[in-house]
Amino acid sequence: EDGRIRSKGQSYLSKVNVYAAFFITKNVGLRIAELFNLKWKDIELMEVGKDNKGRMRHVYKFHIVETKRMRRQKGPGVRQAIGPERLTSIFDKIQSQNPEHCSPDDYVLNFNGKKRRSLQEMYARVQYEASKPNSKGVSIDCEKHESGTNLDLRHLRSWYVSHMLLNKEISPYILTRQTGHSLETILRYYLTHKPSDIAMLQLGGWEIPKRLIDETRQMTSI
Repeated sequence: EDGRIRSKGQSYLSKVNVYAAFFITKNVGLRIAELFNLKWKDIELMEVGKDNKGRMRHVYKFHIVETKRMRRQKGPGVRQAIGPERLTSIFDKIQSQNPEHCSPDDYVLNFNGKKRRSLQEMYARVQYEASKPNSKGVSIDCEKHESGTNLDLRHLRSWYVSHMLLNKEISPYILTRQTGHSLETILRYYLTHKPSDIAMLQLGGWEIPKRLIDETRQMTSI
């Protein structure tokens, strides 16, 4: 009745959509509205050179339709964002559980082929289940931040920006292109250069080869 598709055991499409929404947002930093607007044709797997063992590396390029009116008025209304290759398992799982609605023009997260409006209710259920002790007595409080703020899917975007600034040392300028945030917003609410080749590998989850770092230092010292 609610459009869920039973696949293996107790696995349902709606649960897969929540899982996918979490990891896509966590790894790409999309707005929730942008996530729900995302279609399969908007995702492109790109080669980004070989690693030290000769294996081809890949990242996902997302073509994001801007949802903010101000951003659409100032530019083309579409931006590109980068996601790591490990998202392949997420996309494969969605397609295996929703084979009738995964053509290029279908929404990645959909309900009977239609764009989803919200996943927060189901996400709240996941948060609630995580807060209950498991068989080992372990529980995770992911309903509230230590500051007392109620957490929802939107906060993953803020976590992403903070993580990239503080732990990955990604340039705020690169993050304006990745997330659609203004530079003023990033500097005011988060924080403060790396060439695009390094930034692309970092956003894709890859370690940066020492050779590339050395070349970058030489280039920026000129």
